[in-house]
Amino acid sequence: MLKKIVSLCFSVFCISSHAQDPIVLDSVIVTGSSIAQVPIDFVWVPAGMPVYDPTMPGGYQGLMIITAATKAAKTVSDVRCVLTTDLRKVTSRNDATDRWEAASAVYIVVQGAAQVVQGVIIGKVISPFDGKAYKAFQVTYADGGTEKWLIFPSPASSVKLFDTPLPGSLVYGDGVYHPSPSCSVG
Repeated sequence: MLKKIVSLCFSVFCISSHAQDPIVLDSVIVTGSSIAQVPIDFVWVPAGMPVYDPTMPGGYQGLMIITAATKAAKTVSDVRCVLTTDLRKVTSRNDATDRWEAASAVYIVVQGAAQVVQGVIIGKVISPFDGKAYKAFQVTYADGGTEKWLIFPSPASSVKLFDTPLPGSLVYGDGVYHPSPSCSVG
């Protein structure tokens, strides 16, 4: 008889256990002004996805990784944090061509990010254009507005993103450049 597996997924990492086994996570007490890097323990599942194992010593490490990956993802997907050209000033009120150019430049940075960070940024959506599933990512513009862009399926292609954003995904900012809360650069 197969045992049911209960999984709690948090963006990138999943905490898994048999349904009848309790999951107990260690308490975390933070003191001082910094946190040092600690070793991370994983178990590997057949699909090859790293799964945090709460039975390993130091149960708070998964939370630390999720927090760090989320912060890194916000930084890597923000035009103000990763672009050095005038594209870093593109807002959600700019025309679609400017937004596509900025999103394409950000995506090149995303491609170079660690897999764990990419896992937070890149998701899958069903395209309303052809009904197929595509990878997509969300970019944050200079005014704090956000938008999702479909990723071109061929990694060898010089064009990385479709030239039309995911319909209905644009969340407008106020059109004015603001420093980014995700980094000190922007």
